Amino acid sequence: YEIRRINFDGTNETVFYGDDEILVGMEAGTMQIDAVGRNLFIANIRHSRIDAISLNGLYHTIVYSNHENATGIIRPIALDLDTTNGFVYWIDLGGDQIPMKIGRVRFDGKYSENIIVDNLLQPNYIVFNLDLHCVFWSDFGLQRISYHCMDSGDTKVLDVEVNHPRGFDFLTHLYSSTSSRSTNENDDVTSTHYSLFFVDKEYEGVYKKWFDYRLNPISDVIPVRTNQEDPRQVRAYPRYEAFNPNCYYGSYCEQICFQIDSNHNSMPTCDCAIGYKLNSDGRTCSPRSEQYIVYSTHALLRAFDYRSNDSAREDVMPLIPGNNMEMLTARYSNRELYWIDGNRLIRRAIWTNNRIWNITNYLQISVGSQRNFILGLTLDWIAGNLYFSYVTNSYGHLEVNRLGTDHRLILRKGTNETIYAIAVNPKRRFLYWCDRGQRVRIVRSLLNGQNVTYIVTAQIIRPESITIDFLTDDVYWSDAIRDTVEAISWDGRNRRTVSRNIPKAISLLIANNDLYIMDRAFSSIMRINKTVSNMTQRLESVLTLKTYEVGGMTLFDEQPNFESPCQTSTTQQRFCEDLCFAMPDTSIPQCACAYGTLNMDRRTCAPPNEYLLVAIEREIRSMSMEPHGSSTSAPWRAITNLRLVVGVDFDYRDRKIFYTDYLLQDIFSFDMDDPNPNARQLIQTNVTGRSQPIGIAYDWVSDRLYWTDERYGRIISARNNGSERLVIAGSSRPRGIVVHPCKGLLFWSDVGYYPSIRRSTLTGRQVTYIVTTNIRWPNGLTIDFDDDRIYWADAWFDRIERAEFDGTNRQVILTVVHPFAITVHEHYIYWTDWVLRGIYRAEKYTGANMVEMQNDLPYRPMDIHVVSDQRQKCSYSPCNISNGGCSHICKTAGDNQVECACPSGRQLKLANDRRMCVPLSSSCASVNFTCQNGQCLSRRKVCDGQSDCSDGSDEDSRFCSRYACRPTEYRCLSGGCIPYIERCDRKIDCNDGSDENNAFQPCVYPQCPEGQFTCYNFRCIDNFKRCNGYDDCNDGNATDEIGCPSRICNGTNSMKCPNNNICIQKTYLCGM
Repeated sequence: YEIRRINFDGTNETVFYGDDEILVGMEAGTMQIDAVGRNLFIANIRHSRIDAISLNGLYHTIVYSNHENATGIIRPIALDLDTTNGFVYWIDLGGDQIPMKIGRVRFDGKYSENIIVDNLLQPNYIVFNLDLHCVFWSDFGLQRISYHCMDSGDTKVLDVEVNHPRGFDFLTHLYSSTSSRSTNENDDVTSTHYSLFFVDKEYEGVYKKWFDYRLNPISDVIPVRTNQEDPRQVRAYPRYEAFNPNCYYGSYCEQICFQIDSNHNSMPTCDCAIGYKLNSDGRTCSPRSEQYIVYSTHALLRAFDYRSNDSAREDVMPLIPGNNMEMLTARYSNRELYWIDGNRLIRRAIWTNNRIWNITNYLQISVGSQRNFILGLTLDWIAGNLYFSYVTNSYGHLEVNRLGTDHRLILRKGTNETIYAIAVNPKRRFLYWCDRGQRVRIVRSLLNGQNVTYIVTAQIIRPESITIDFLTDDVYWSDAIRDTVEAISWDGRNRRTVSRNIPKAISLLIANNDLYIMDRAFSSIMRINKTVSNMTQRLESVLTLKTYEVGGMTLFDEQPNFESPCQTSTTQQRFCEDLCFAMPDTSIPQCACAYGTLNMDRRTCAPPNEYLLVAIEREIRSMSMEPHGSSTSAPWRAITNLRLVVGVDFDYRDRKIFYTDYLLQDIFSFDMDDPNPNARQLIQTNVTGRSQPIGIAYDWVSDRLYWTDERYGRIISARNNGSERLVIAGSSRPRGIVVHPCKGLLFWSDVGYYPSIRRSTLTGRQVTYIVTTNIRWPNGLTIDFDDDRIYWADAWFDRIERAEFDGTNRQVILTVVHPFAITVHEHYIYWTDWVLRGIYRAEKYTGANMVEMQNDLPYRPMDIHVVSDQRQKCSYSPCNISNGGCSHICKTAGDNQVECACPSGRQLKLANDRRMCVPLSSSCASVNFTCQNGQCLSRRKVCDGQSDCSDGSDEDSRFCSRYACRPTEYRCLSGGCIPYIERCDRKIDCNDGSDENNAFQPCVYPQCPEGQFTCYNFRCIDNFKRCNGYDDCNDGNATDEIGCPSRICNGTNSMKCPNNNICIQKTYLCGM
């Protein structure tokens, strides 16, 4: 539930107020705006009161909440305002000693009275007319609208036909005496008329009726808008109200401004928000208390002064709204409150210098799985560490957050523990919790979660809450089955029962000498003197709540300031760069890293040399190479708030991450040291919508990216900044891709009609199908660089396989649940599983010793890689791969480049991009290719799979392995290059016809105009040329002569071809 605000023109819609505690049960008419005092009044039916909220949204006060007598309030369902005199009029359905009525009370909560208590059946809406000084109300039980005028005291039924009236309102109209609307002959100047607008549920519409100044009808009911499903409210604008600059400009009252009796008093009345009191100046406010106990209801944080003996227990702080608010903790020095909101969210409220709560979402555990919820929350205010526990997918977690940062570290994780409630003792430097896992117990550990000691293991069934007495260091806990509150010394000695018959104590705290107990069964907060050992001591009820309102409590007061090397309040430099944990009996703390690992100094952090890089749909994460629990630090901060990441790869040297986004259809890069979504760089944009990048691979030798375009069946290459983009190969539905720069090889998988794994050179030449049988969905693809093997994960057969680079020696490594991506490093294979939402590892040769690396991922895991300083290296010479593309001599140059040379003394020179030796006497133009025998050849015939040079040098395998088309050329599927302008020109230029008929890159031809015929090659010819006996299409099939009536060739020297209508001269028979 929330109240929204919007401009009259429909723009700038925002949430004004979102407090479920107030808004539950609200209907049309339960709120009205006080335009004079700049407040929003609300009929709070849930708490039987009238509230007001300043229109700036900062201050909330209770106007009226008396339930003690007949003029009180119990079930307010609608209200309206007399902003001239400062009164609230409301409809009350009544209950207890309060009758069903129309009541009113002044804005300051004084002078309440009952206006109407008779002749009410089902009143549902109320309007106060400022001009008439009358209050109107609708009653759908009586099917009428009635009114009561405050000046005359008359109560009447308005003459209007209604069936199921709901909302209504009036507009005031002033007319001259000569106007056709005027009905009052005695008026010298003007006459006042009123138009009533109302909605009727039965008639499903908005209607209008006119009345004169005496409320006599002067028209029939006029439909304004009909066929409106379930209409609820109508408001007329403008409402002419008084104007008070003191309230309007907010200069007089510090918080809430009320204008009361504006006819006789121009000065407003000030009020204060909940938790404040009005100062003696009558204008400013101050907090009712600076120290208190904060407790949570279902949807509010409230507080009372625990030092006061006032039985009313007034709210002493502004209310904080939320949802399912539980398990509170505080850091008083920074005026901060933390609590669990909605099971999986930790929220924070900071008391600002403006004396309001600044409420934010602070931290959230994974939202992808529905099986996770926070169970415990506590705060070490000395070190500034927030501890919380939760369960997700059957794994219990204990995690810590360094306050003010997003640095989080999992301290404990496993299936044996369920850490239900937590407490910290910064003085003794221990952490305590209730374990409700396989063995129920009270546990103590160091502040970093290590060195566990079980201090209570017997006579404990269901521990519910835990707290520390910082005067004695004793540990208190409650047991919901034993119905007890018990205590024990900090070291596990001297166990004792403090109180019995406490069935559901969900929260404990100690203030001074009192133990406060919040019990869900009793729906109350109680206290007992902890220094009295007499078991007959009675519990004192402090505050009675509703059952659903019991959520938790914490003390908001000065906290002890213990000595600690991790102290955050000092100005000296932190001992630890990241997380700091004070250790017992030593001044040297234990440091830890939320991201990275500790350096040799055991104080600072640095990224590890090896880790896993995983794409998880909306995130890119780094993870430890060790299984669950071995290392909980992430190498670097996760990249979040992405759309749908599928493929990912990395540049280790420049610390960059590249990824494909399936929904955005783009390719992006990140710096590992700045994983901010706003800092990402666009590598390839999809302006025309002609691309769908899926898999991606990075060539660290040539600094190029390769990716698969599943939509148009292409393998594309570009520089790592997106420039020099080339389509290097076609494929049906390419998916995974991996590059072996050291050997100049490119592999990709195809999940189309003929699934396969293919191999080519880095320029897309010499395409070879290496796996074509017993393969269906080879999504994942990777290379074992140590053993020169190709590995793939088939999501149809749910298995992982490997083979030689030529597809031989194929082996099934293991069968898994539903793999997507795979990588190999040293002795292990790692893969992601969609069904299990996890990451797994096994031995790469046998598939043995499979272990779970991670299983509670929030989304489906996609691509996976091992980032290692040993991965992207090549101990080779580029000349070792196809002789560097040189015909004779290959020499290495800088940046892994090559230089070709010719043997001396043989009258040779370099040609063809300076990579082939040709006769010194050859003189082919630079736009042509020079054969090794000196013959000149068009470039379009080079490396096209057909020898055109008499010596076959145009198809030399070494030269063709590096041969690439120029940026202005199109590459035929056969390998040849033609000018790009000749593609899709209705004329076949490639020897395989792929420039005009390419299933991977289909041509889009304009439609032939009327009067012309479309040939098979999409050429347009005039209709009169069809069926004329000649192949005018020139497409090799004479498609313009197909389907024609049988033709008789003229003359004795011509004859008709048997398969078409073409006539040829008989002299062509048996001709060469």
